[in-house]
Amino acid sequence: MGKFKAEIIDSLYEDYEQEMYEAFDDRRDYEVLQAEYEMQIKNLKEELEKCKVFFVYGTLQKGCSNHRLLKGAKFIGNAVTTDKYLQTISGSIPFVNKNVEHSHIYGELYAIKSVDEMQSLDALESHPNWYKRQIIETKLVDNPHATYPAWIYFNEVSLGDDIIYNGDYKKYIKKNFKW
Repeated sequence: MGKFKAEIIDSLYEDYEQEMYEAFDDRRDYEVLQAEYEMQIKNLKEELEKCKVFFVYGTLQKGCSNHRLLKGAKFIGNAVTTDKYLQTISGSIPFVNKNVEHSHIYGELYAIKSVDEMQSLDALESHPNWYKRQIIETKLVDNPHATYPAWIYFNEVSLGDDIIYNGDYKKYIKKNFKW
């Protein structure tokens, strides 16, 4: 075999070897991602077993832009937080900061049924990178003796441009936005 043919064969073999390494890396990356995904699902299932109730205070409420994500959830009732927090807003996006005691936050309670619903809510809120989901104590507006532990999405990253002084996003939107 001539020197030129040997160089071509060596080059082709090196390319083949590189492709095999890349395929192996891709397979390993896929397996790592699959294991991470399965761990996330396991964690979500455990969290869902802890609490299936969500307290929503912004765009997830009835009549708001993201309510469609709760179409399979059961509405429990209008609710308010038992503790006080700071609620701010930027545009039409509300934020609740747990580190500042300001007012009770008004919203709605929903019972979700599946990990898929929880994943959709977490994706919307970019949990745990932007909003962080945590369990708090809430009570029904119509029956303050009926308390519910519920998930809420806190955000200490964004402060918002304005404070919602009364803690009621829907009233604030109705008063300040004319669509």
